[in-house]
Amino acid sequence: FAEAYCNLGKTFLNLGRAAQALEVCIQATNLNPNLALGWSTRGEALRRLGRLDEALKSCEKALAADPNSFDALNGLGLVLLDSGIPNQAVKAFWKAAEVNYSYSNALSNLVVASRYATSDEDFSDRKVAEEWAKRFGYSDLKKEPLNGPVYRIGFLTGPLQDTSAGQMLEAILSGFKQQPAEILVYANDASEGPQAERISKACSRFRRIVGLDDRTAATIIREDGVDALIDMSGHGIGGRPGVLVNNAAPIQVAWFGCNGTTGLPQTDWILGDQILLPEDESEAYTESILKLERCAFAFKEPEFQVDLAQPPHTY
Repeated sequence: FAEAYCNLGKTFLNLGRAAQALEVCIQATNLNPNLALGWSTRGEALRRLGRLDEALKSCEKALAADPNSFDALNGLGLVLLDSGIPNQAVKAFWKAAEVNYSYSNALSNLVVASRYATSDEDFSDRKVAEEWAKRFGYSDLKKEPLNGPVYRIGFLTGPLQDTSAGQMLEAILSGFKQQPAEILVYANDASEGPQAERISKACSRFRRIVGLDDRTAATIIREDGVDALIDMSGHGIGGRPGVLVNNAAPIQVAWFGCNGTTGLPQTDWILGDQILLPEDESEAYTESILKLERCAFAFKEPEFQVDLAQPPHTY
C-alpha cells in the first residue's frame, strides 16, 4: 500500500494541502523505507511547509534508494533553490532533465534557477527556455486569427491565495470594472481562500485547470473565445507553458511572474516597463517587447488605513 499512499500524497499536494501530504507520505516511507517516490514526495511536502533541512534529508534518502529518480532530483533542485543555492539547484534540475528527457517540469525549474545562477553561461535562462521549446514546443493546434478588437481577455495563473500573483491580479481586476472588456481567469491551482474567492467573483468567468492536460486546457480557452491570453507564471510555480504551446489565444502575452523569457515562439509579447525590460537586455527575450510608459505592476489600496511613519533617512 506504500505506492497508494504516495499517490494520495501527490493528490494532496495538487490540492495545496502540504500537511496532509506529509502525513500520508510518512505512512508510505514507514511501510517501505526503500521507496524513492515516497521519500521524494515527502520531501516536497516538507519543502512547501518551509522545513527545508528535513526536505533535503528526504530527497537524499530518495536518491539513496534510486540515484536516477528524476522526481527526487527535481525535488532536490527545488529545495536547493529555496535555500538560496541556485548553482547546485541548476545541476540537480539538469540531471533530472537528462534522466527523463520528457520531464518538462524539471526543465521549467531549470529555466527559473538559471536566472539566479552564475555557474555556467550554457545555462542562461534564454538557452534553457529555448531547449524547453525544442523538446516540448510542438502542437498541431494552429493559432486562430484575431477577428476584430480585443474584447475578451484571459489570465493564465498559478497559485492565487496569499501570493504576489493573486495580489497583482486582484488589483488588475479592480481596475477593469469600468472597462468594456470581459475578463476570464484560468487558475492552475486548487487551493481555496478569501483572495481566490474575491478574484473569482471579480472576473466574468473563473475556471480551474489544475489536473487538465495542456491541450485540454488550451482547447477550453479557445472555445471560450479569448482574444488575448496573459500568462502570469511562465516557467515558474504553477506555470503552464504547454497551454501557450497549444495556441490557446490569437494573442499571447507574458507578464509579471514571467521574470524572463518563455522561449516559446507561440508567445507574441512580453509586457514590462523601462525598469523591468531595459534596452541592453532585449536579447535575453525571444518575445517581442512591449513596454508601458508607466510601471507595469498594479497596486490595490489596502482595505484598512495604514499610518505612514517618517522615513528613516532624508537627503
